[in-house]
Amino acid sequence: MKKYKILIIGFGSIGKRHFNNLFSIGQDNIAVFDPVPKSFEFDSPHKYAKYTDLEKAFKWNPEVVLVCSPTKLHSEHIIKSLNKGCHIFV
Repeated sequence: MKKYKILIIGFGSIGKRHFNNLFSIGQDNIAVFDPVPKSFEFDSPHKYAKYTDLEKAFKWNPEVVLVCSPTKLHSEHIIKSLNKGCHIFV
């Protein structure tokens, strides 16, 4: 299976569930963006990059973006991801 650079936007319960699922299928090059640092207080044995600034997260050059942010932010995050040339999962 091809491995991808994956950015998860939003690290609430859905973001964390996708995070765990990605690791379970062998994807391990994952970064997470959430503007709330407390969201990273998550008991996980996996290493991942943490960003509270979305522009810095995109400088990591992800290939795939999972939009797990609140619904009202989806269009903003989808457009930004498309403009960066990423594949998107919402």
